[in-house]
Amino acid sequence: MPGAGRSSPRHPQSPSSRRRCAPVQQKDIDLFELVWQETEDELTALSTHVKFRPAHLTLKHGDRQIDLSEAVPTLSIGRDLQNEVVIADRKASRMHARIERRRDKFVLIDHSSNGTYVTVQGESEIVLRREELVLRNRGQVSFGHAYQDDPTEILGFSCLD
Repeated sequence: MPGAGRSSPRHPQSPSSRRRCAPVQQKDIDLFELVWQETEDELTALSTHVKFRPAHLTLKHGDRQIDLSEAVPTLSIGRDLQNEVVIADRKASRMHARIERRRDKFVLIDHSSNGTYVTVQGESEIVLRREELVLRNRGQVSFGHAYQDDPTEILGFSCLD
């Protein structure tokens, strides 16, 4: 735009716009020099490749048994018929949760509105709300409500070798 930023008789600059165009104040700055010296005792030694034991998870839903492993690493759970495990409970979300293998563990990931309730054998019930939990030992999962409120439709799990 011709004449942009300059005063003209027809459009004089306001005092506030002249202040914005004031020169920047100059200040001294400190400079530092960092000298990097690499020695053997300052480096972190990397361990050899860690081998993970094959992860295996057995699930039970009603009369059906499902085995997750390296060959079948994920499982979708919810009311929607496209899920691998379909939950009939109306408190369950259409795409309620997912189980996925991560190295030598299986992780339960809650995507629901009402939460996922997990009971690991010998422990108190854990409520997941848009959270993740590494499955361990044995237990059961309820969808949208606590196990004690309605134990009819659950997903049992076992991570034991």
